Amino acid sequence: MIAAVRAAGFKGATTTIEGLATPSNRFTLARIRVHRAMDLKTFAEALVK
Repeated sequence: MIAAVRAAGFKGATTTIEGLATPSNRFTLARIRVHRAMDLKTFAEALVK
């Protein structure tokens, strides 16, 4: 899948894996789930987990 994304000209992609993204592989970036009811404090806490 990564080869297809690169061939399509994308510079990176996210996954459905939860966590903080690291620059080690821009084509398998983890993501932080943001929910509608999430306030700023909870979001900030998710950034440092």
